[in-house]
Amino acid sequence: AYAGDLTRFASYLESHALPMEPSRIGQGEILGFLGDLNRQGLDARTQARRLVAVRQLFRWLRERERIRVDPTREVGV
Repeated sequence: AYAGDLTRFASYLESHALPMEPSRIGQGEILGFLGDLNRQGLDARTQARRLVAVRQLFRWLRERERIRVDPTREVGV
């Protein structure tokens, strides 16, 4: 499920012509992704699981100093 959730996030970014480079992704892109999930009618558990996958990716990038700011830090479902 983790890989599929990240693939869906990447597809969202690509389909909306948003930055794909992690350091250029901000809180607005994360909130837009969540809004898109909501518009699709996905239940709260699925939305939360997808946010967790994206959050884990950005936490991993931050721990390895590949990004300076984690855009998911203050985002909730």
